[in-house]
Amino acid sequence: DKIDCLGDYLLKMYETQKLSLAMCVGDNADCSGHWDEELGAITSQFDRLEGKVKYTTVPGNHDYTNNCKESRDLSWYNKYFSPERVKNYSYFGGLYNESGTQNSYYLFTESGVDYLIMCLEFGPDDSVLEWANEVVSLYPNRRVIVTTHGYIDADGEFLSSKKLHCPSAYPWNNVVETN
Repeated sequence: DKIDCLGDYLLKMYETQKLSLAMCVGDNADCSGHWDEELGAITSQFDRLEGKVKYTTVPGNHDYTNNCKESRDLSWYNKYFSPERVKNYSYFGGLYNESGTQNSYYLFTESGVDYLIMCLEFGPDDSVLEWANEVVSLYPNRRVIVTTHGYIDADGEFLSSKKLHCPSAYPWNNVVETN
C-alpha cells in the first residue's frame, strides 16, 4: 500500500539518519468522504513511530469537512488526532482548547537544544494567534518552530483569506516577526 511508504521512510530515516521529529503539515485526508479509511491509514503509519520518532500534525484544508469552504468542521480530524491521543505524548505541551488538537504545542529537546513546536490550524483566527504568542512568551529560551498548512504561496507571498476559503486575515507577522 502506498501509505505504508510514509512509515517505512520515516523509520528508515530514524535508523540511518537519527531522525527524531517529523512534522506533518496537513492534508492528512483528501476531503473525499472516505474519512475513516484515509485518516485511519495515516494514523496507523504514525502509530508505527511511537517510541522512536516524535511527530506532530496540523490539519490542511482537505482535512476540514467540505474543504474548509463552508465550515471549519474538524470532527473527523479530531477523531483520529484526538486530545486524548496527543496528551499521551511525552513531549506534549498543551492545546488551545480541549475540543481539538488543531492548535497545539509540543516541547522537544534535541542535541541539547530546547524547542517549542507550535502547531496551528489552516487559517488560524486572531484568538489562536494571540494564544500562540502567549505560549511562545512562556518559553523565552526555546527555539520556536511554527507548523501550519498554507503559510506562503508559490509566489512567496503570505497567504490571505482572499486567496483561500478561510476566514482568517492571516496576520502572520503578529506571530512570526514578534517572536
